[in-house]
Amino acid sequence: MEQSTANIKKRILQILPFVFWFAYAVTVLLDIDLAYNILSPLTALTCVLLIAVSLPTLGRYKSIAIFFMIGIGVWFIADVILFTCTYSFPDNDFLWGVQDNLYLVPDYLFAMGLVAYVLNEFSKNHSQRLLVSTFMLSAIGYMIGMKFIETNRGNGFDPETLSTMLYFFVVLFTLIIMILIFISSSFKSHTRAAYLSAAALSVYNIFEIRYTYMMSVDKDPESVYIDIIYLLSLVIYAISYSDPAIVKRQEHVHKANFVFTSKPHVVWANASLIIIGSIILYFVRFFDMNDIYMLTVSTLGYIIMCKNIQTGELTEKLLEHEKNENARLEKLVNEKTAELQQINDHLQKISNTDALTGLNNRRYGFDYLNTIVDNKEAHPFAIFSLDLNRFKPINDNYGHDAGDKVLKEVGKRLSSIPHNHCIAFRVGGDEFMVVLEKIKDLDSIEGVAKLICRIMDKPIECDENSFDISTSIGIAVFPNDADDIIHLIKYADEAMYAVKHTSEKSVYKLHNSEA
Repeated sequence: MEQSTANIKKRILQILPFVFWFAYAVTVLLDIDLAYNILSPLTALTCVLLIAVSLPTLGRYKSIAIFFMIGIGVWFIADVILFTCTYSFPDNDFLWGVQDNLYLVPDYLFAMGLVAYVLNEFSKNHSQRLLVSTFMLSAIGYMIGMKFIETNRGNGFDPETLSTMLYFFVVLFTLIIMILIFISSSFKSHTRAAYLSAAALSVYNIFEIRYTYMMSVDKDPESVYIDIIYLLSLVIYAISYSDPAIVKRQEHVHKANFVFTSKPHVVWANASLIIIGSIILYFVRFFDMNDIYMLTVSTLGYIIMCKNIQTGELTEKLLEHEKNENARLEKLVNEKTAELQQINDHLQKISNTDALTGLNNRRYGFDYLNTIVDNKEAHPFAIFSLDLNRFKPINDNYGHDAGDKVLKEVGKRLSSIPHNHCIAFRVGGDEFMVVLEKIKDLDSIEGVAKLICRIMDKPIECDENSFDISTSIGIAVFPNDADDIIHLIKYADEAMYAVKHTSEKSVYKLHNSEA
């Protein structure tokens, strides 16, 4: 409901500027002074409000719309001052001068808006080329216009005329940059609303060129009928930028034309055309030598700026290439480092793993135990020394392949002991070792010992044979039995040998205790 109400309000606001303009045009034609002096600022004000409410949806056109909104706002202020001067202070020369100058301000803001659009929308290199081309074409147009005005004026330029010519340059700059924006990008990269606003601004600037010419040749440029066109241009601009279709995003496709090229041969060709054109104008007695000199200096400036742009582009390309190369080399180094790390990890794993059973080997076992003992906060742990019973007859009678399968099964059973702090090692042959960390009491040690006995007493199925083996287990505890690895392993082995062959089933013994 709120959205619908907002849409209705915006639609009304879209209609109001045209309604006020139409009433303004009628009152001008009917010569109703008071009415059109009121309707003109009202039209400008509604245009400002319409652009203001449309700003959040303008997307890439927001920056240019802000400058144009401020420009139309200045026009509104100038209209208010004009109304005040006309009906309240007709003899106040200061206010008359202020309003005259304020009417010139929108063009400067329009030019700033277009420059901001170019800088935001185009790449750095493209924006530089477009601005250089705009400046050069504006300079040429300015010199031709100045010469034309000088020819028609008949006497020199006074300071006021020179300020008017500066204004003429800005108007010309605005018109040319807008034209170059559109011809330097594909047709589909702008919406119809954008083209409509550009057409309105073009008409506005064309009449501004007429205005500056009339002022420069000391003729009265004011015309209420021309003001109708001025105001209509502002209305069309405001309405076009309130169209939601204007924000449909299209990427700029830059055409390969004189605007976006800084290739040496093209730059020199453009410069040559300028010089040749000035020489022709000299021979037809439109230009004098001073004009030739000025155009030559401007052309040299154009060449220098294009050369700087070309150097900047080359520098950027070299930096980009260097950046890409560095990234590629860094990626290659990282890949090789990761590959070497994987190889190193694999070699480390191989060196620490028993190839037959997959358990940790004797070397890693000693490193592991040393790491535990060297830890200043080492918790008590137990070493289980295991030796298989009745394994040798398997090797002798059934071959080493059968013996290897039995050892693999033993390794599998030991690695699957369901205890978080239990790790198994193959020491060599049919000897194994289990380390139990963070033991709490004797019951926890005996619980693991009994578990190992149970899993080792289960028959091992190998091909068509079933082997009943068992294990003898000796246990030594750190730090109760010893506080160094050598003695701990020695005591665990002694306890294991003490119970070796004492039972058909698996049996264990703790150091300095009964089996």
